[in-house]
Amino acid sequence: MRTELVILILILFSSVCFLEGQTLEVRQSEHFSIFYPPRHRHAVELLLSEGEGHLKRVAVDLGIDPLVLTPKIKVYLLTRKEDFALVEKAYRLSPDWSAGFVDIYHNVIVIKSASLESPSAKGVMTIFCHELTHLLLKSYLGDRYLALPYWFHEGIAMREAKEWRLSDAFYLVRKGMLGSLIPLEKLTTSFPREKEQVHLAYLESLNFVLHLQERFGEELIPRLLREIKEGGVFELSFFALTREHWQEVEEEWRQALEYRYRWIPWITSTSTVWTIAVILFIMGYMRKRRRQREIIKKWEEEDFSLKNMNN
Repeated sequence: MRTELVILILILFSSVCFLEGQTLEVRQSEHFSIFYPPRHRHAVELLLSEGEGHLKRVAVDLGIDPLVLTPKIKVYLLTRKEDFALVEKAYRLSPDWSAGFVDIYHNVIVIKSASLESPSAKGVMTIFCHELTHLLLKSYLGDRYLALPYWFHEGIAMREAKEWRLSDAFYLVRKGMLGSLIPLEKLTTSFPREKEQVHLAYLESLNFVLHLQERFGEELIPRLLREIKEGGVFELSFFALTREHWQEVEEEWRQALEYRYRWIPWITSTSTVWTIAVILFIMGYMRKRRRQREIIKKWEEEDFSLKNMNN
């Protein structure tokens, strides 16, 4: 354990780090120090070019001044499983299937992603924005961050990382029809550890936060965060701003979820896909036949004109 702690200290405080025999280079921007193996240059360039912009965007969304983030955030890009496992073991914060984690007390983000190896490295920004949101919330709220419902700050982080897809809606509806949705009350202090259950917990949290935003306006979350920063309790602050209990809104959300997306199972069913394919084929065939008739008619007109000229 002592060896692991020494390595972790080297990671956190060295400008150029050594991790299990490999050198981690470092690049700097205004708010970030990015540590990475040389092969991750694409991801580093992406973080350097877009990281500060995402910081400002997320801060504006939350009504937070980016200057609350002091000192600089250390971002570590690790692809090798053994490197990530070593750091994760020292922190004891993340399941081994996680693509990243954040230390909110030391302003540290660790990213493990296969997309680090690709030229685009786009997946890195999703993880980065998610973890960055947690750091902003903690820096802004201080110890009051820990009193936020887990589903609330995770839903906000997913919203800022833009992690919502149409397939997620289908997944939630299917779980709702099976009666398998997790009550948000059970997601107040922690998330499940099982991969499938935690995936569902994240999607529920995100979709409920989006529902709150749509239901009460985009200013709800910044106003709610200000209330909590000034000493408010989440439940009481939510009621003061909305005149409704969030548990009652949750029931409304569950009903709206099934109503809004209930067409998805139909449109994604095999029979529907084949029906659409057949319709498109017939439309394409009819369009082709129409073009052929137009061409033949044009040829006949040209042939008729040519005969008249010869006569």
